Amino acid sequence: MTLVFVDPDTGDERREYYYSNSRVSDADCAQGMQDMLNGNFMMTSDFRKSPVIAPM
Repeated sequence: MTLVFVDPDTGDERREYYYSNSRVSDADCAQGMQDMLNGNFMMTSDFRKSPVIAPM
């Protein structure tokens, strides 16, 4: 998944890429993304930050 952070003052974007080897469905990945955005890190411990810089 890709998280995009936007600086409200400058409008600059910063992207972070995450992956999970245990989530198989789109719905499961979407739920994981929502949990991460809500700060529910216990439910997203299977996600790892990707070293990839280019968009996936």
